[in-house]
Amino acid sequence: MKKTILIYDPHCEQVKPLIVMLQLANMSCTYASTAPEAMNWLAAHRLQVMTFDLVLLCSFHQTELEHQLLMDLQALALPVVFLQREDTLSKNVPDKKSITCYPDDLLDCLNDCLTSTTHLSQGDSIMTAPEEVNRDLSLIDEDSMEGMYLTFDLASEGYGLEIRHVIEIIGIQPITAVPDLPDHVIGVLNLRGKVIPIIDVRRRFGLPHRDHDDRTCIVVVNVNENSVGLVVDKVSEVITIPANEIEPPPGTNRNGKHYIAGMGKIGQQVKILLDIEALLEDEDLDDVEAA
Repeated sequence: MKKTILIYDPHCEQVKPLIVMLQLANMSCTYASTAPEAMNWLAAHRLQVMTFDLVLLCSFHQTELEHQLLMDLQALALPVVFLQREDTLSKNVPDKKSITCYPDDLLDCLNDCLTSTTHLSQGDSIMTAPEEVNRDLSLIDEDSMEGMYLTFDLASEGYGLEIRHVIEIIGIQPITAVPDLPDHVIGVLNLRGKVIPIIDVRRRFGLPHRDHDDRTCIVVVNVNENSVGLVVDKVSEVITIPANEIEPPPGTNRNGKHYIAGMGKIGQQVKILLDIEALLEDEDLDDVEAA
């Protein structure tokens, strides 16, 4: 069953990428930009008008209203996760009882928290979201997706791909092997009635093998009307990288160069931005789906 998260974040400009990230991970989001608005949503939860599984606090400034919000949360015994950004003052961490995490660990933290408070049968995952995917990204129009990237890890390096290509994020699950496919195409997956090929990006890039674990994810992308699943070590976050913060890829003779769209600068970090269309153009995806 899809999990519902109440997000409290007065910084409207920062909440859009966050909502996209959670919706791609098949979580339903309700957004409150003020403490009174958040308290109204909690009142609806208390009256069973609607139900929240977790509250995500993205900002906290020790105001009187925010302290009242904390008291309401404590009375409801809802799990609380505090998103500590780089500019968050330590004195503004709201409550020692809340779980604190950083943006690049948010998805893992939410899944851990939701799993610990939910009875799951073996093999289930919060991220697999069985019955339908929330595709209502009405808060994010085509223009405002410009410069937004889903970031993920491979072999301790950070990568990113344009959010406009991403359909959803699911947890790793059984994959059906198909003979006579390239080594990096590890099989197919039945995703709600549609059979899609699954590519192990580590193998595609010639990186060392790593066993799948509970952080391993499949990023489902759509390129030229073809849906493909990309197995990555860990999904991090959705971020915006302005064009003036993207450098051309370094000169190299390696075959993988044309898959790199650029190097995105985020503070002191650098993300390798992939050209997903170039990455998949050599794959005969129609034959893989037919197999």
